[in-house]
Amino acid sequence: MKKVSNNEVERLYRFTREHFVVYYDVQTELVDHLANGIENQWQDDPGISFEQALQKEFKKFGVYGFSDVVEKRERAMEKRYFKLILKEIITVLTRPKVSVGLLLIFLLSNFFLSLNNGKDAYLIFLFIVFCIVLIIAGRRAVIRRKAKEGKKVFLFETMIENAGGYFSLVWIPFQFLNFMDASEGGFINWMMSFLIAFYALTSYVCFYRLPKNKEDILKKVYPEMKYF
Repeated sequence: MKKVSNNEVERLYRFTREHFVVYYDVQTELVDHLANGIENQWQDDPGISFEQALQKEFKKFGVYGFSDVVEKRERAMEKRYFKLILKEIITVLTRPKVSVGLLLIFLLSNFFLSLNNGKDAYLIFLFIVFCIVLIIAGRRAVIRRKAKEGKKVFLFETMIENAGGYFSLVWIPFQFLNFMDASEGGFINWMMSFLIAFYALTSYVCFYRLPKNKEDILKKVYPEMKYF
């Protein structure tokens, strides 16, 4: 049976990129699927050209093309990413230095929240969020530049660099602060202090620990692929 050549495999990779699939692992999954489909078509009709078979195979993905496949892979990797975060949080909590640091953050947060009905704390959180925005923007720029240079960009790598959907959760404390009332002080302040300490812990994991160990993580996630 006629097989897809190496040059045709490269054409399939270009084809996936032309249809807005930027992640190498998802590209590879689609290339394998397309190649198998094309070879099956050649088995039934040896006279059909590679391009004709490719277009026929692509039509099977429907009007949205590869987007459904990409979304499914993103959802699957998101679950894996958050499981990894939970595992790392449990790991770092066993370290005395981390526990002491979180306690200090908890106490300082409670102090600032008691000042001026929490407005001072609001300004501090706003500054922290601004820093997070800069970090994520910088890492996204690195990923985009890497893709433009034709280097391999993996889906899980992008999640590590962008901290998954962490940024959307950062705004939760602001919602609490908006409804804070000085007369309610105590309980809300303690609850907010706990939440802030938790965010400090997850920020350490998402923005330092995971990116620092990115290469080892990717080797485990993609053992069948040559990352370097």
